Amino acid sequence: MLGIVVGLALLQTAVFGLLWWLIVSTEGVYLGQRAVIWLYDLFALRYERIKGFDPVLERRFLARPILQRLAPLSNPLVLDVATGTCRLPRALLAYPGFEGRIIGLDLSRQMLGQRQPARGRGAGVWPPAPVAPPGRAPALP
Repeated sequence: MLGIVVGLALLQTAVFGLLWWLIVSTEGVYLGQRAVIWLYDLFALRYERIKGFDPVLERRFLARPILQRLAPLSNPLVLDVATGTCRLPRALLAYPGFEGRIIGLDLSRQMLGQRQPARGRGAGVWPPAPVAPPGRAPALP
């Protein structure tokens, strides 16, 4: 009897570990595109808090390297695929010298719904997200 209880406990632990890995660690990537979109939609309200994003670190490690590559361009156009909550656009717009335009695309409508404009400059550049069928990105004009 003890062996059965121990075996069930081990099985339960293994199943929990596998589910944790599939859903949390890999963000559902092995479950397919629909599962990934569903997970991002489900956790959109808490995404940035869960990930512990820090605006200062975002500017330093996300925006600064990109801006260094864009430096020779006077008015760059940045395409942010899988923009999520628009972390990259916010980080880029935080730099006063950035004069480019940004297009952000994401398949998770809830993540796009959580986007927040940059404070001050660029605050009015957030038009409503284009609508596309679930699982398909809107076509660019």
